[in-house]
Amino acid sequence: MKETEGYFSWGRLKKTTHTIFEPTLSSDFNRILDQSRPWLPYGRGLSYGDVCTNNRNILVSTRNLCEFIEFDATTGLLKCGAGVRFDQIIDAFLPLGFFIPVTLGTKRVTVGGAIANDVHGKNHHISGTFGCHVREIGLQRSDGVFVCSPNKNVDLFRATIGGMGLTGLILWAQIQLQPGCSPWIRAEWIPFHNVNEYLDLSQQSKMYEHTAGWIDLLNLSNGMGRGILFRGAFEASPRHLKRKMSLPIPFEMPNSLVQPWNMKLFNDFYFWSNSKRKLAKLVDYNSFFFPLDALLNWNRMYGRRGFFQYQCVIPLPSSQNVLGKLIAILRDNHASSFLGVIKTFGSIVSPGVLSFPKEGVTLSVDLPNEGHQTLNLMNRLDNLVADSGGAVYPAKDARMQKQHFEIFFPQFSEFSRWIDPHVSSDFLKRVTS
Repeated sequence: MKETEGYFSWGRLKKTTHTIFEPTLSSDFNRILDQSRPWLPYGRGLSYGDVCTNNRNILVSTRNLCEFIEFDATTGLLKCGAGVRFDQIIDAFLPLGFFIPVTLGTKRVTVGGAIANDVHGKNHHISGTFGCHVREIGLQRSDGVFVCSPNKNVDLFRATIGGMGLTGLILWAQIQLQPGCSPWIRAEWIPFHNVNEYLDLSQQSKMYEHTAGWIDLLNLSNGMGRGILFRGAFEASPRHLKRKMSLPIPFEMPNSLVQPWNMKLFNDFYFWSNSKRKLAKLVDYNSFFFPLDALLNWNRMYGRRGFFQYQCVIPLPSSQNVLGKLIAILRDNHASSFLGVIKTFGSIVSPGVLSFPKEGVTLSVDLPNEGHQTLNLMNRLDNLVADSGGAVYPAKDARMQKQHFEIFFPQFSEFSRWIDPHVSSDFLKRVTS
């Protein structure tokens, strides 16, 4: 074990100190239990807030749980360690025609982290969350190792999917990969000028496997909420895929580079350039799914104070009205978001007890940390989301208040009995005390 101080989550809001334990599948887990301090599983630290931090306590890293254990090339069923990253799976199995069944905006996330946060992607309306494709989990708890599945230790299985690591350490998982995939996507870019147009376009695009939208939160014209809807599906092509290099941001900026004046210029150019695309185009999977991975450590652009990401989901019946109000608040507060994303969730229910997605529309925005001003802004957004029957995504959160968490996740009381008594996190302490 080693003591380390640094940034342990993607938002870089504050430095924390942890004792790091890096077990293997054959490690003696009693080394952790001999400690008097609580522990928390840890993947790559790509959660934006504090679900992955456990300040002054123990983090159990999955870095050494990184092996492929079994693979059935006929069915695409993969058993692997919890520390295996999505990019490793893609590199190994896309040449065989298999892809991640549900992927978020980075391929550097681990399988364990994807399960613990029950991640979602552009294909939620067709494929649900990542947890929908998990067939079995090997879970290390303080009282032993449990094999969990939809048929075995079912309640523990459901609590672990979306359970933020609080039920124990995922050692390995068996997941169903998506067959019939290639490195290429036939993609389209369609402009919209307000939330109503987005909702209509999203409804018209339900037959497309992958859909999502970029949204401009700084446009001050009457067409508030303009943006670009992306949609596409895998398509076979003999074209050779060229490996692209990622550009690094080598150091932390002293101040945030994300300011209203330069983001408005960027948004104007981005909307104009993508609005000119009239025809569907074949693009590689990195450009379609993981554009931000081309810029290593892009979170450093927000400077020493870091940033928040706010992601909420609004039920469909009230989505048009509530989204308009949310966007108006963000616009009036000059929210200079580097990234604004809008997506429509389908009706597929995740097996996870605490899973975030529900049928409706989700909006996510990055917000530079400007202290109390930013916290007050997000509290206002929380009130609107709570009144609508929606929720805020814990994996992105670093400041949600207890009363809002209880409204967003009334099922927490059901979940809490499956929390390992030796496990804790900064998020758990914040929303339960």
